[in-house]
Amino acid sequence: MVESELEIYVAGRTFSTKDAVMHELQEISALAGGEMLNTKDTLFVYSVLSHHPKAQEKICKAVAGITFKTSKQFPDTKCFHLVFDDGTEDTISVAKALEGLIAASKAGKRNRDVVDNKPGCVVLFSLPNRISTAEVRQALMRFGVVRYIEAKWLR
Repeated sequence: MVESELEIYVAGRTFSTKDAVMHELQEISALAGGEMLNTKDTLFVYSVLSHHPKAQEKICKAVAGITFKTSKQFPDTKCFHLVFDDGTEDTISVAKALEGLIAASKAGKRNRDVVDNKPGCVVLFSLPNRISTAEVRQALMRFGVVRYIEAKWLR
């Protein structure tokens, strides 16, 4: 499959090239200014970052938000930072995440974040088993009214 024939799904949007996804990430980073990203941009960036080869290790705590700012480890470099509920932060490589996203797209798999649901429906995948539906409800209440939560446990 040639890259131009790819269908890359990110946060409910379809892109035909890796460069198109990268362009969207660059636009988000240009507007970030070191502050927490807005909800729409957070969802997009998180969807990309979830394809990082070490995503499960890196996203091991509740994420409060995502910022784009200078790295403490590499002061000449700006990057995305996951900000956790406990106030700690961790950087995560967009380049590695994009590689994982492209690999999944080339494998011909329908990306998990494309779900046919009604407007206003939020679908979460790959939550740790220790997180209860009550905790999910409480976290989502920050964004608005939560009418119901349906949990489907995959084995």
